[in-house]
Amino acid sequence: MSVTLNIHQGPSRSPSRSPSGSTVDRWLDSLKESRELHKISHQMEEPIIPGVPSELREVEKNKDCYMPRVVSIGPCHHGKEELEKMEKLKIQIAGQFVEDERVIAEEMYRKVKELVGYARECYAEELTHQFNDEKFAQMMFLDGCFILDFFDNELEKKKIRNEEEVALVKRDLFLLENQLPFQVLLPLMRGELHIPPLSIDDTTKPLLLNLAAFEACGGGYSGLLTSYVCFMRSLIEKPQDVNVLRSKGILCTTIGSDDEIAQLFKDMTTNLVPNPSVFIELKKAIESHYRNTFKRWIAHYKAPISTTVVKYSFIYGFVVSAIQAYLAEVHKKPGFGNCSCPNATQIRH
Repeated sequence: MSVTLNIHQGPSRSPSRSPSGSTVDRWLDSLKESRELHKISHQMEEPIIPGVPSELREVEKNKDCYMPRVVSIGPCHHGKEELEKMEKLKIQIAGQFVEDERVIAEEMYRKVKELVGYARECYAEELTHQFNDEKFAQMMFLDGCFILDFFDNELEKKKIRNEEEVALVKRDLFLLENQLPFQVLLPLMRGELHIPPLSIDDTTKPLLLNLAAFEACGGGYSGLLTSYVCFMRSLIEKPQDVNVLRSKGILCTTIGSDDEIAQLFKDMTTNLVPNPSVFIELKKAIESHYRNTFKRWIAHYKAPISTTVVKYSFIYGFVVSAIQAYLAEVHKKPGFGNCSCPNATQIRH
């Protein structure tokens, strides 16, 4: 038995022409707008550099853990009397920038000042309203110079002689409310990019793999650590590469042979997927250096260059001197007009 199913379609109606459809559309649009507004307000309500949650700060025995002991960074603890000593030191450090390279320092300050609007939004409004733009830019500049100088080790060596105070500065720089936006530090940075030394021991493999796993679990994947491990693997194709990196201070190995270290990086990068945009500029620079024919030639002939070049330079100089002496003698003899050099056939015979 066959069953015939007849589907009757009414007249087609465009959603835009349907009163009920347009009402639904408007309602859905309002939901989208509400969601976007919620996102924006949520972002505005939560600054990039937040304060310590009240439920944590209220724990009496932990209060001191959130308070700086010797130095304030940013607006939250700025101006506290007990931190005044380091404020004077910040001025000395920034003054060194101006004294050494005034033009560069002025350019740095100008770029920091351009970021004042962005930097303000990184903090809660009640922390920044007391500063006008000029004072806020000066605070950012002084704090940025202090941070970079400290991590460059010059501060520890020259200006802070008390080891306990150095340890307290390190502690204070990692407090949640004692931070600067990273973008503020960028205009103050200068110098060459160096690959940081990597210490290889028994904990290296589990540490790096667990950090890579943590990155993979995150919602907004950046792949910085994973890309770093893969980048180091790209530099280590054979055991000899390990020796080169060690001699340059890039690797510090306390376990295993060079073969084992090379194999360690091969094993670690199995199934790791780097972010292709990370280290892209550094990779381009390395590739450009490698493709530079002259530099490759110099590297290849670096060992024998002193003997080979000197030897052929001596021969060339001797031949040129001999020709010059011969021509000078010919011109001295009477009866000779223009000197004509013998052709190749005459020379062979």
